[in-house]
Amino acid sequence: MKEDMSLENAKRLLYIENLLKSLMEKYNYQYIKTPVLEKRELINYFTDEDLDYPLKPNNQIGAIKNYLKVSNKNKLFKYFQFGPVFETFEQHEINQAGIDVIGSKNASVDAEVISMAINFNRLLGLDKFVLKVNTTGDNHHFQLLLEYLEAIEIDYVVDESLFLDANYFNDIVFEIVTDIDELEEQLVIGYGGRYNDLISEIGNEAASGFGYSLNIDNLLKVLNYDGFILADDNGLDVYIKTFDDTMIPYILNLSQTLRMNGFNTEIDHMNNNEVIDSKFTIIVNDEDKKDGLLLIINNRTKEEEKIEEEYIINFLDEKVSGEDEEHVH
Repeated sequence: MKEDMSLENAKRLLYIENLLKSLMEKYNYQYIKTPVLEKRELINYFTDEDLDYPLKPNNQIGAIKNYLKVSNKNKLFKYFQFGPVFETFEQHEINQAGIDVIGSKNASVDAEVISMAINFNRLLGLDKFVLKVNTTGDNHHFQLLLEYLEAIEIDYVVDESLFLDANYFNDIVFEIVTDIDELEEQLVIGYGGRYNDLISEIGNEAASGFGYSLNIDNLLKVLNYDGFILADDNGLDVYIKTFDDTMIPYILNLSQTLRMNGFNTEIDHMNNNEVIDSKFTIIVNDEDKKDGLLLIINNRTKEEEKIEEEYIINFLDEKVSGEDEEHVH
């Protein structure tokens, strides 16, 4: 049974998913959400194992199901999704991202998906990995893919011994593996390939597919090994504090206003001197409230100033964006 994920890894997982979502939008992919439980007859297309429970072994199932539901198929379908899959006979749970393109046999699709996978690693600051590629089918298609990868400056190694366990890939296959000398065993960050026959076998509709499965659990192990630190672990813009319980209705309303205007906000629920890591702290008291003022502390510079309540949104818009720009530089 899989253990609960640590808080730190949960935050990293969310960061990975948000970063990948942003990248997928730039590549014009559509987000889909599919169930963990699947029909056994569907799962049988992906594995020969006699599984105890009909848990999906990969995310390609969901992409193909979404494609088959669409009536107008005269276009390219690009899907991405997150969620647990159960790849092995023991049905060990793996956090995975699935990226699939359905509707084109062109090698340009293969090159784009592979480049997306490599670029995602780069965005995370990972550089110690190897892209392995091979073909089990059309050599002309394979040579085109290699030409396209060279055109976009993606390094690769042709590994003729590469044959993925998944039995439904029938042409291009690829794998991204760590290349870290200190690791006892190199980790597969992701794998994928072309499945040109699978869709017709499942849905009796001829269509070509190309997919990539990102093993987020292995990716987290690599990030932990590299000492990966989130640029802003907390991401809290404002912490609102009061020493007067009669101010609680007021700060509840203020915090709601700030959140609905896009600021990550927390309030003092503990009535103590708990230190909260935020960009700004707002201290609320009765005297300032009567004057329509808010005492704001810049937690980086320790500067304090009083701002009229009606201008708080404009003030934070300017100051928080300024803090973020300084942090980046």
